[in-house]
Amino acid sequence: MADFVDNPERESFVHVSGRISSMQGSASVFANLGQVQGINTQRLLWDLRFDPSEVLDEDIATLAARRFLRDADAQDNQHRLPIKLLHLNRAPVVVANAILKEGAIIERMQLDLDAVKKNTRTMAQFKREVADKLHAVLAEQMAFASQDAECALYEGFMPNVDRYALDDFNRVFDQAMAAGGSAQDEPVTEALRKLMAQSWQDARLPELVFRFVARLRPDLLNEDERTQWQSWVDSRLNAAPDQPYQDFSGLGFAGFFATIDALMADAAYRDEATLALLTQLKAWGET
Repeated sequence: MADFVDNPERESFVHVSGRISSMQGSASVFANLGQVQGINTQRLLWDLRFDPSEVLDEDIATLAARRFLRDADAQDNQHRLPIKLLHLNRAPVVVANAILKEGAIIERMQLDLDAVKKNTRTMAQFKREVADKLHAVLAEQMAFASQDAECALYEGFMPNVDRYALDDFNRVFDQAMAAGGSAQDEPVTEALRKLMAQSWQDARLPELVFRFVARLRPDLLNEDERTQWQSWVDSRLNAAPDQPYQDFSGLGFAGFFATIDALMADAAYRDEATLALLTQLKAWGET
């Protein structure tokens, strides 16, 4: 997949996606503007139905505001920024432009082929400037470096050397469970200790492994690690509903009780059985 979309001789390609309007055949012609912020499974694309020179005179803040612009909020001659992220690890549908030789496909896509060709020439002329500016737009909106590890599971494949180490653990764990054992068994304990001592290449894995062990076998943590884990749990549970932890708006105590109170006040949930269940749930949260 990467070899296809990253081919320097390929100016553009057709991409089919459910995120593209069905009125356009759920497809369009895109130019690849390169890898996204060092994430080897993502590419930034420009929809060549649109003239890429439109971004050259716009500032970063204006372009960023247009990225998720709703049609209802658009002013005259304004449209959503025609970019898209291609996730190589999600089996995207990409096809060579040769398919555009079929008139039925062009008609289904409602494609102005002359405009696409013109925009392709413009992109070839200004590709570096356009790419630099649009990557800057993404950089303002996507702080992957500070993103919580558990929220970044799909932000890229892990290196093989890391995957092999995880596979080794999974084999030990699966064998123990299949034999009727538990996470307390000595082979699993040793495998967990090995995981914790592993030098990982993927920056997400030290934190992911730490949390996995803390949940499964907290007794294997040393005093400093237990303090670190408890601090993290407290920060998640006690965060205000309007102050999500590292962009993850998980349900803390305040949001948990506020949601139950809202449901109990809703006429749709005021039957006796539902109120009894919500009361029990609230009591559980207070214990």
